[in-house]
Amino acid sequence: MTDRDDTYKEVIKTVGPDIHFIITGHTHLERAIDIGGGRFYFNCGTWIRLLSFTENMLKNEDSFNPVFNLLKNCTMDDIDKASFSDAPFVLDQNSAVCISAENGKVTGRLVHIVKDGDSVAQKTIKQFQR
Repeated sequence: MTDRDDTYKEVIKTVGPDIHFIITGHTHLERAIDIGGGRFYFNCGTWIRLLSFTENMLKNEDSFNPVFNLLKNCTMDDIDKASFSDAPFVLDQNSAVCISAENGKVTGRLVHIVKDGDSVAQKTIKQFQR
């Protein structure tokens, strides 16, 4: 979430100090970083499903074999329903960045869009205010 990856470094080099909220996306990696000096960087990440590979899955061939077989032999529906160590394999997460004026200040938020039946809500993951 706070990793200053290559995308962050390249974007920051091109944006002047008068820009307080910098928003990027489509890297599949959420970011919410306090740059300092009242400046903030957000990357909303992605809007598609992500596969969650854990260290335990990747530690050796035996632990990875069930994952490999799932990916090689199963349908997308099977993959969507799969879980390993009681955790879903597919992370279906919609992320967004919201900028708003509140009480004379500007707030930037990285949020997840959460569906609950017929309703949709925002869950704040990280926020900064200036």
